[in-house]
Amino acid sequence: MQFSKWNKIAGWSVFGIALIAYIATAQRTVMFWDSGEFIASIYKIQPTHPPGAPLYTLLGRIFIMLFPTSAVAFAGAVFSALCAAFTIWFLYHAIIWLALKITSGLSMEGKGPELAVLASGVVGALSLTFNDSFWVSSTEAEVYTLSTLFMATAFWAATRWESQFGQAGNDRWLLLIVYLLGLSIGVHILNLAILFPVIMLVVLKKYGLTFKSIIIALSAALVLFVVFNRILVQGIVKALIGLEIVSVNNLGLSQHSGVLMGAALFFILVITALIWARLKRKFLLERITAGLLLFTIGWSTYATAIIRTNVNTPVSNNAYDVFRLLDYLRSDQFGFGNQPLFFGPTFNSPRDGDKEFVDAEPVSAYDEEQKRYVVSDDGKLKRPNYHKDAVVFFPRMYSFEPLDIQGYQQWIDYEGKEISVQVRGPSGKLQNVVIPTVGENLSFFFTLQLNWLNFRYLMWNYAGRQNDIKGIGIPSSGNWVSGIPFIDKGRIGSAENIPEFYKKHKALNEFYLLPFLLGLAGLFFLFKTGKKELIITALFFLAFGVAITIFINQRPIHILIRERDYIFLGSYYVFSIWIGLGVLALFHWLSDKWPAHRKALAVTLIGLLIPGLMAFKGWDDHDRSHNNEARNLAKNTLDQCAPNSILIALGDNIIFPLWYMQEVEGYRTDVRVLEYTLMNLHWYIERMQTAVNQSPRLKLSLPGEFYQKGKPTVFPLRKNPNIKNHVDVKNVIDYLVSSEKNGHFPTDLFGVQVNDQPLETAASSYGALRVPQIRWQFSKQRYTMQDVALLDLIAHNIEERAIYFTTPQAGLNNYLLDKGMVKQLLPITLDGNGSRSQLVDTKALHQLLMEELHFEEYRDTNRFVPAINYDFTYNVYRPAFYKLAQAYLETGKVIKSKEVLDRAREVLPNANIPYKGQMFEMAKLYHQLGYFAEWKEISRTVMNNLTEEMRWYTSFYSGNELITYTKAKQLGEQLSVIMTGIGQRDAELTRELEPQLDELKSQYNAWVLNDPIVSRKHLQQ
Repeated sequence: MQFSKWNKIAGWSVFGIALIAYIATAQRTVMFWDSGEFIASIYKIQPTHPPGAPLYTLLGRIFIMLFPTSAVAFAGAVFSALCAAFTIWFLYHAIIWLALKITSGLSMEGKGPELAVLASGVVGALSLTFNDSFWVSSTEAEVYTLSTLFMATAFWAATRWESQFGQAGNDRWLLLIVYLLGLSIGVHILNLAILFPVIMLVVLKKYGLTFKSIIIALSAALVLFVVFNRILVQGIVKALIGLEIVSVNNLGLSQHSGVLMGAALFFILVITALIWARLKRKFLLERITAGLLLFTIGWSTYATAIIRTNVNTPVSNNAYDVFRLLDYLRSDQFGFGNQPLFFGPTFNSPRDGDKEFVDAEPVSAYDEEQKRYVVSDDGKLKRPNYHKDAVVFFPRMYSFEPLDIQGYQQWIDYEGKEISVQVRGPSGKLQNVVIPTVGENLSFFFTLQLNWLNFRYLMWNYAGRQNDIKGIGIPSSGNWVSGIPFIDKGRIGSAENIPEFYKKHKALNEFYLLPFLLGLAGLFFLFKTGKKELIITALFFLAFGVAITIFINQRPIHILIRERDYIFLGSYYVFSIWIGLGVLALFHWLSDKWPAHRKALAVTLIGLLIPGLMAFKGWDDHDRSHNNEARNLAKNTLDQCAPNSILIALGDNIIFPLWYMQEVEGYRTDVRVLEYTLMNLHWYIERMQTAVNQSPRLKLSLPGEFYQKGKPTVFPLRKNPNIKNHVDVKNVIDYLVSSEKNGHFPTDLFGVQVNDQPLETAASSYGALRVPQIRWQFSKQRYTMQDVALLDLIAHNIEERAIYFTTPQAGLNNYLLDKGMVKQLLPITLDGNGSRSQLVDTKALHQLLMEELHFEEYRDTNRFVPAINYDFTYNVYRPAFYKLAQAYLETGKVIKSKEVLDRAREVLPNANIPYKGQMFEMAKLYHQLGYFAEWKEISRTVMNNLTEEMRWYTSFYSGNELITYTKAKQLGEQLSVIMTGIGQRDAELTRELEPQLDELKSQYNAWVLNDPIVSRKHLQQ
């Protein structure tokens, strides 16, 4: 057997299998989450959200040029698929390298052992191919497979260095790694974690396996991580900022001149040093300077972010100059990098009584009129200074957001410790404050961050996954399962208590622990045969798992938004290496009585069954080839907007598909799409005042100096007792701007005069009254900059451009005409007949729901419906059906109302999207219409769904009792409300359902009382 030949064939075979599988299941159009932004980014070379991915943008643009314009979205997915397939190829060769190393001292002569080695590479590579998290990333336009490819390539280069150790010129592999690290910065910063296994490999190869060498390797890797990230990236940018200020302010040169001179000077100095070291045969200095040069050239792709931002690309971000580039790199927009790691405050930590604030970094901005940089904020007393006794070691519970605080108290049994601190002024009294202890921070780290947000994801991929519903800690959503009842029982309960919907969920992928156990076998085999390789791979695994967990320091709110398994792809790469080595372990553990070639064939077949099982189980829920929901949602949203209108959207899953439709497909570019949360940022307010595509600039009165970075972004409400009536918004904005130093809102009563409103005929068409002025109350303790910008936008644009919302904002609900996908702001109000609960555009809703939307993704009960689509069913589609049916009922159109209700049941069936309390509202409409059979059927189904879940939750203790208790309590309240509603309408149905509800109440009460943690929480409430 020619091992080299078959090694190449096997490597390219797994590459081919991966590529075919990924392309076959890849998205054909835009998907939810970030893919819409990334497709728009690579199509027009536009900067993405911080910290950006400029290299991905450039490479993606080159790749999609091979495809027709109509297939840009598919091309972006194919690019990810290609990167993923090459990652699989590199993984295969990494496994082969390890297999050959650890078996070099074992008897491996003959065809049998060679086949076993090849099988280890194939099985390990295919186990990552059909890994849940990696498969998802490989079928959409995202950065993660390219990021993983750089990681895999760097590790492969390290194995080449190791294999050629002692040969002339093999240091070129280390220089290649440094260059790859520089390039990878332009894809994802977390790739720097590859330094830890690479440095360990190098040190152990040079100095052998000793405790000292391990410490040296870890220390060197940590130092290099800081050097690359803090000095060679952020440090260089900070140096360029200094040169820029000197060049422009002191030397009178033009903007960006200091950056260009600094960059030129840097490269001249480095190249000169490189040449001098070469001539003087200073080999160490030569390699250091060469590495510095290559790394800097690699991450210099960020220059494209500044270049493209300055040409005002439609999807621009905050990288206009080198100052904002630093903010962009640090992701200041999201507060990333400000989270404490080893020392810091907790969510209850008070500020120091003597000095509540200390100085922060000053902020500079370029002034176009003065042609120089000016200090827009001196930073004086801007950074909170927490009391020294309230700063703890390893703070994991640090967020002050209310949802996070609620999460902290649910994920652990929090009691805290009481400390006495002085919280107001030097003469203030001591006050007792309760803060989380170090032990409780550690408990949160192990419970949520390490177990739920790390280990659970690993087990998803190699033990089995319950479903694709966002896992918030309750038994029904996103748990890992094995398919082995006694193992799963402690987390999801006994099978007899699980509702049928969850038992038959198409994203239920049970692997029976087989991949996981094979990986453990490989790990144990390494322990027995290759201590060096064990340390290298274990460090690799920890660097991309536990270390990332510590570094990111995730908050509870993160899992309320979406799952974050994709950040741990590097650890899954390593676990697949162990799975491959597990095949080799089986070969060596099988009895020697078997002929070697038979043993090899047996382990090959057994090993291949595992990725085969993963592919078979996962194919239906990973096949995105027919999923068009995100595109349909965006198109229908734009279709409901008038020409030249303004659409204020909220959330990535709305805004990114909209960007895709406008930027890639060129659809309805006259509509100005705004993201509400971004309106809190100075650069975004600037962008609002420029034209984008076919949309003219928006009119705003806010002066630039009011919203520049460093200026106040929070404005308290301090009511003026003399203001009794509604105040014109323009006057409120003028007052706010004029009182900037003590900026506050003097009232929460606002008014906007509307003399010439587009589409004013809507007022007479839908039973509403036209009014000359919008008058409303919008009360908050503290208003944000996005509130200010929105009010300013409305006041200055409403008479010229129609304004729409995807989600109501600023308390304007009474003036929003509901069209289904959007709500239009109009100077109309309810007609006063007392029956209508809201303004509904029946014509637009009927056209949308009964004619335009076909709901292919939902109505076929044999088809997989991604859980992310549930959100739009519950929050958009079913409420729209209900509103339309209710409007028809209130206007006496009984037949039409019944048709709407029937269609809602047909296209959004219970089998795919379970009926919840929302459907009970539709049932009540059936009752009002006189269709009592439908009323009973829906009511029974709703009650059955909710009682099944409640019975499930309260049948066992999952380990996340407080979270489950919160959910069960909500279900109980919902059931009580529904039963009250049934009792008001149907005595017979009430008598039918009451016994099961009484039984459920008894089970719930017993469940609460039998758990001390839940019982205490219940009594506290």
